Amino acid sequence: MPSTQGQLSKYVAIFAGGTLFSRVLGLVRDMVWARYIPYASRDAFIFAFRLPNMLRDLVGEGALNAAFVPVFSDALEKKSRQKFRELVSAALSAMLILLSVLTVAGVLAVPILINGMTLLEPLTGGVSISPERLAFLTTLSRWTFPYLFFIGMAVFAMGALFTVRHYATSSWSPALLNVAFIACSLLFYDRLPQRSVKLNRRNIFARDRNRCQYCGKRFPTSELTLDHVVPRSRGGSSTWENLVCACVDCNVQKGGRLPREARMSLVRRPVKPRRSPVLHLKLRSPKYQSWKTFLDNAYWEVELK
Repeated sequence: MPSTQGQLSKYVAIFAGGTLFSRVLGLVRDMVWARYIPYASRDAFIFAFRLPNMLRDLVGEGALNAAFVPVFSDALEKKSRQKFRELVSAALSAMLILLSVLTVAGVLAVPILINGMTLLEPLTGGVSISPERLAFLTTLSRWTFPYLFFIGMAVFAMGALFTVRHYATSSWSPALLNVAFIACSLLFYDRLPQRSVKLNRRNIFARDRNRCQYCGKRFPTSELTLDHVVPRSRGGSSTWENLVCACVDCNVQKGGRLPREARMSLVRRPVKPRRSPVLHLKLRSPKYQSWKTFLDNAYWEVELK
């Protein structure tokens, strides 16, 4: 009896440890996605990945373990080990056929499923999806749907391993999916399309927070200008790293010289922001109300070249 309890405690610890490790990796995965993956790409993938995951819960983890484990256990205890292997082999062949059919049918039916969801928008009050985004979701869903086949076979193998009391592989293998997600996100995130921040006066003023980058004082928008750190007459270009806010006096004092030649220094080195700096400002505060009266909107939105 103590030996049986000790083995049970060991199996529980192995299973709980694998589950905990998988959950921790899931948290790390979400943090990596939030840090490196653009929200539009992330949301599209989560939506596409949800379709095979729904069938995984229905066909895989829920139904398979409930149906096969008792049958496997009965064959292993009341019959020979050879009969158990033959039963697992026959069930494996049936699962290969079933999951293959479901996967192919799912890949073909994805456009119908997604279009069917859009028909529910008047009832659910959801946001309408553009045809381009709908086509992108359809393509992405077709690429992710074969996940059902592989995870279904993995879950089937877990049931057979549970029967023979091999818990380590079954308990720790789900963590491999999160490891793959994290590794791919870190290795290939820079290949994803990024929404670039437009180089215009509004974004530069917002990045520098209406502060002259030479004297460090804040000014109303109407009293600020743009300055090329390296003057255009010396080959300076209009880039995030070469454009800064400057008050009129500092701009005149610097003239067509480099900052060190004018004995001036920058408050901070200008860099390109990762996200639109305007989103971080409270545009309704009095400090930015002068934007509404300073020329027209086209002046602010024109791209600098």
